[in-house]
Amino acid sequence: MSKREFQYGVSGNKEYMTLGFIDEDGILDEVKELWKETTCKPKLITLTEAIDRKMITSNFWRNKTMITGQAEDQVGLMYKVWFLFHDIREKGLWSPPNGVLRKGGFIHFHPGPNRVKALCLLDKVEEYLMIWDPLNQMPDKPELDFDEWLSYFTKTSERTWFSRCKKFIGDEDEIFMLEAHIEQHLAPFKNMGEKMKKVFKNTQPLLRGKCTEEVEEHVLRDGGEHGVEIHVKDDHVFTIEDMEYLIEISDEVRLFENDKVRIIVK
Repeated sequence: MSKREFQYGVSGNKEYMTLGFIDEDGILDEVKELWKETTCKPKLITLTEAIDRKMITSNFWRNKTMITGQAEDQVGLMYKVWFLFHDIREKGLWSPPNGVLRKGGFIHFHPGPNRVKALCLLDKVEEYLMIWDPLNQMPDKPELDFDEWLSYFTKTSERTWFSRCKKFIGDEDEIFMLEAHIEQHLAPFKNMGEKMKKVFKNTQPLLRGKCTEEVEEHVLRDGGEHGVEIHVKDDHVFTIEDMEYLIEISDEVRLFENDKVRIIVK
């Protein structure tokens, strides 16, 4: 098989090229050959290990995701995380999030940053992450071989496709790695968005009880038209971090309760 000439484009902050789907003629053979040329090979680490090693901080996943009335470019991501939260809870995780452990010891996730956020919100911290470690900052973790790596992305009925990453924009050094993706469609995320807008009746939730000043701008207090009510129990004070509890509800899950709050879909 002759090697193709690679023309890289820019996706996000990487020079990046899509290779093709696993069932397309010659693609798997090409990926096997490219595997031999990668800067390093991927390693597995649990989400809880990554958090303990400060490769992921709460600023990454505890990003006020569930606050209504965000900037428009963040709304789509909010509903994607909302969908993934309920989908993973019901069906489990279909493949590990991918990432690169970069200089400074933090993980740049792709594909899978929103899965990581959903897993953190679900407290499913024993799930595996697939991490490329070009600087060998995790010498205690063994590298996977090709078949081991591929096996994590062929356990679903959805199609697997591959991409090749050359470098991060602005970095002097090239980093050659491969990404395996599970085909996803935008429709489920958009559908979740439409469903949740109806659940909330296109407005903020009504909050009854005590809250911090930061929360006030994100909730209703006067009992106007609304679809969701947050009842803060006893002398608890509802904080901006507590907005995460809203992800527990959906068009099918209409009640969430813990020691601090009771959230009701009207």
